[in-house]
Amino acid sequence: MGDRMASIRKHRGSIVDVICVALVGLAVGFDNLFGVPYKRGFFCDDDTIRYPRQSETVPTALLAVVGYSVPAILVGVVETLRLFDKTTPRDSYRTVSSRILRSCYRILGVFLFGTGLNQLCVDTSKYVVGRLRPHFIDVCVPTVDCNTIAGNTYVTQYECTGDPAVVEEARLSFPSGHAALAFYVAIYLSIFLQHRMVWQGTILFRHLLQGILILLAWYTALTRVRDNMHHPTDVLAGSVIGTLWAFFMACFVIDMRLENENDQEELRVLRQTQIQNQHGPNYV
Repeated sequence: MGDRMASIRKHRGSIVDVICVALVGLAVGFDNLFGVPYKRGFFCDDDTIRYPRQSETVPTALLAVVGYSVPAILVGVVETLRLFDKTTPRDSYRTVSSRILRSCYRILGVFLFGTGLNQLCVDTSKYVVGRLRPHFIDVCVPTVDCNTIAGNTYVTQYECTGDPAVVEEARLSFPSGHAALAFYVAIYLSIFLQHRMVWQGTILFRHLLQGILILLAWYTALTRVRDNMHHPTDVLAGSVIGTLWAFFMACFVIDMRLENENDQEELRVLRQTQIQNQHGPNYV
């Protein structure tokens, strides 16, 4: 019983972190299951919501797979190479591996926590604002006859005859969730690379990776306008939201620059502890 309590006290910080991530995940799930978008009206002469619905260039499933797998792979590779580069023959494989796992746990844990907050912010905004997508009229097929109504009349008394699920999705234009997630991933990883990828002998490779990440995020955002899924201001707002959450997580929740400065000292302490465990304490 005593050993179990000691283990709980030792890992209580990690337990609290996992609970925090789980709570944010539950909030996102609750929002998606029970959220109802605000039913906004429209003007009959509003051409910005009369575009045809078309297939997505970057589907949600593809963005999710890439958005979560790329950070895991990139952080794992960079942290492994960086910490192994700092080792000496005195360091055991177990010591360095433990340090790598702890470092990846912190960086990816904060990343995951941030994606949840980012998504919660986006979803809440979508349901509260209820902005109509550019293809709203195409999927709604409203019961009103705009030919008999003045173009500057704001129509609120109408029913949609299209697929209810598709119509509900067409009320969630602002802000762009794709842009928010894409820019969150790109900016978070760019800050990570700036402070953690410290390989000698290369100047531009790190910045090449950062440029690729930001360009991919920008491309994803642009496709949302081209595919008639979002208005330009939706994409702009989503990009800003993702960028702000990324900066907050990478600079305030976890200070990557400060950790980078302290890594060598942590390795030194680990080595000293290992030596003491092997040879026992020295008495004077």
